[in-house]
Amino acid sequence: MTKSDDNIAYWNSHYGKKTTLRIPSQFAAFVLSEYYVYDKFIDLGCGNGRDSFFFAEHDKQVIGVDGADAAVQACNAQAQRLFPDTLRFAQLDFSDAAACDAFVAQHADRWAGSLVYARFFLHAIDEEAERNFMKLALALIGAQGRICVEFRTDRDAMQPKVTSAHYRRFIDPVDFINNMNGFGLKVEYYTTGFGFAKYKADDAHVARFVLCAA
Repeated sequence: MTKSDDNIAYWNSHYGKKTTLRIPSQFAAFVLSEYYVYDKFIDLGCGNGRDSFFFAEHDKQVIGVDGADAAVQACNAQAQRLFPDTLRFAQLDFSDAAACDAFVAQHADRWAGSLVYARFFLHAIDEEAERNFMKLALALIGAQGRICVEFRTDRDAMQPKVTSAHYRRFIDPVDFINNMNGFGLKVEYYTTGFGFAKYKADDAHVARFVLCAA
């Protein structure tokens, strides 16, 4: 079993047994208030769909994407009941470059110019999957879209964690900026700090970025 398989198995188990209230994250509220003009949102690494449903509740066309099939199935069942015409979920392994290319080919025409959103996802995948993520996101935003990401920084490595142990990659924001420049992306907005993603005793040190095509 590969590292990617282990990671997906963890999240399938996590979402297969966990019931969570669908309360949007602070980051989702920030993104929607700042970028409400966008009609199409692609939530990559959507997990239990909390933010995907939030965007749909505000009349957005939404695709939620996750590697955990258990999460995707549960979210699709709810989406069919609540937002059958505007919200759907798809399973995608971001470590599979060919699968990411196929996703782009399937969605590029209809979803060009979208807002691509990812909260607490980049630090949960390795560098190879991050490269696939960025290629996919860049292909979908085109010249007008945006990529909005929030992730744990390297300053968070020694902070208390409430959730169970799983793969985490703490990211240096300066390294991230340099990597994004290599993808032909520029930083439109950037901040770091505590208090953006507090959960019980876990007050993560996070970075927030909004990126667009250079």
